[in-house]
Amino acid sequence: MSNSTSIAPERTHTTAYTGHGQVSNANTEPLANTLSSIQDFEAALEVALSQKHFEAADVVVGQLVDLYRPESAARLTLFHDLLRKEDADHLSQSTILQVLQLLRSSPYEAMCVPSETFGRIYRQRAHDAPILHVLIDVLKLQLEDIRTPTGRLSPQYQPPAIVPEALNILQTLIVKDQDLALDVFNALVEKNFIPPGVLEDPTLLESHDVQLVMYAGLAHASLHWEWFPLVTDSITHLLQTSSSRQPQVTQLVNDMVTALLDGETTAASATSLQACLGIIRAHRVPDNLVRSFYESAREIGCASEVVELYQFTRSERLTGQHPYPPPRGYALGWLMELLYEKGQHHLCRTLAREVLHDHLNLQVHYRPSFIAATVFAGEVAVARDLWKRYVSKDDYYVLLRDHRLMLAMVQAVATCLQDAKVELDATTALRKKVENKEHEFSLSEAETVARAAVTDWDDFLTRIVRDFEVDVWNDFDGATSETLTCYVRVLFTLGRFKDGLQCLRTLVERTESDSYQENIALCLNTAAEKNPRMVTALITSFAKRRVAVDPATFMAVLKQVLKEAEDRGDTELVDQVVLIARQLVPAESAAS
Repeated sequence: MSNSTSIAPERTHTTAYTGHGQVSNANTEPLANTLSSIQDFEAALEVALSQKHFEAADVVVGQLVDLYRPESAARLTLFHDLLRKEDADHLSQSTILQVLQLLRSSPYEAMCVPSETFGRIYRQRAHDAPILHVLIDVLKLQLEDIRTPTGRLSPQYQPPAIVPEALNILQTLIVKDQDLALDVFNALVEKNFIPPGVLEDPTLLESHDVQLVMYAGLAHASLHWEWFPLVTDSITHLLQTSSSRQPQVTQLVNDMVTALLDGETTAASATSLQACLGIIRAHRVPDNLVRSFYESAREIGCASEVVELYQFTRSERLTGQHPYPPPRGYALGWLMELLYEKGQHHLCRTLAREVLHDHLNLQVHYRPSFIAATVFAGEVAVARDLWKRYVSKDDYYVLLRDHRLMLAMVQAVATCLQDAKVELDATTALRKKVENKEHEFSLSEAETVARAAVTDWDDFLTRIVRDFEVDVWNDFDGATSETLTCYVRVLFTLGRFKDGLQCLRTLVERTESDSYQENIALCLNTAAEKNPRMVTALITSFAKRRVAVDPATFMAVLKQVLKEAEDRGDTELVDQVVLIARQLVPAESAAS
């Protein structure tokens, strides 16, 4: 090789480098003498690792370290690559120590250790003091070599990956070895990676707690650089130490949550809210911060985080503690919608009871969906009481004109009324059979309660249906097809078939509606649940009159009728449905 040979940008592990872009004759000769040995050992190492012979690999790595140690100009790519391998986890402590010591001996090579390598070795080998000390030495070499910009570009500066890795290592190093931790911490301070204001905070300094100051520094640094998961890690690790008893800790926690929510460095995001969640799970925060969390999450649409927070605040873990408040304003209704969408029906019930018992106000926009979710979650009595709260309001119409809510409420209340009547009949019958006067008296009380329940449900059902009908008939001709569909289904649910059929005729005439077929099917399916024979007759009549209902719609309804007929054991109706279906099949085929 000649003196004019240039160094390629790629790192190699067999070329002597003088540091001036040229290969030196003086350095090439001794390296050439060991080249074949190095290549042999490298090949042997590959074989040992591929066959999982880690004891043999330890021996080979030791030989390679001995071969490379005298060659101060040689690149150590082989060892960097080795530490990246998963198989390196199985090498002995002494082998890893030898490799780290070799890398430490060359400042340039120390700079080339990837940040993830530090974390990996630290997590797996930090219990070994010699390895820990050498690893931290290499880490400090990298930190000391970083040059931070100043001037116009500095606000856009982002530290290299080794900095967050150093913060991550410090989370546990502070407890493991405070002296080593201080060395790393001070290196970060010198490079301004930790905001200087932390070390000037008189409140923190009054604690005379070095451990607390370092954790506070980590939290503030992580916040400053927007490494939000590290904010949570810093706080949660601090809370597991003796420093957690310091009075300054509560203020630190509150400051971190406030900054994450208010977007001290940037607008709140899903990542910052997740960091908040981690802190709230670990330490009690003021109620106003919890409310702020809900509102921030609503503003940026972080649905999962809202559900997670409410789920945590209502968990058994917090039983016996002062409960965190539910959200307020628009966030309250939004939370209920999210809980229902995610199938968290037990939390829907909890939230509904809170709103009722704590007299929380529901925004007009969310009242229908909130009460509907309460019904669907099985809290019909709570939904009824919430509905009553808004009966006298000027915006009561928003409940009456929400078709999904109206139908759900009528169906649920009608079921509750029927159940209450069954309970009353059973209690009355039992009382009449009892001869024991004392027992008869208690049954009489139960009968009174059951009768009151029947009256309550009946009065409420009558009220909401009457209010709905008044609203519909105030502008019947201008009512939408969806409104008429809801009205027909309400009437059929209540068994008012004559009124329902009369309204259905109006709906059938509205063939221009985009949802015409669907509306007719919904009405007939609801009627089929109450009176399948009537629906069968209707379908026959519609087919003869060539009403503009496609055969596919009739067939879908007939399936519901057939199910109801089979459940009732009505074999005659089953045969009739099968016959009608056969007659409709050719028509359906022709239509397609």
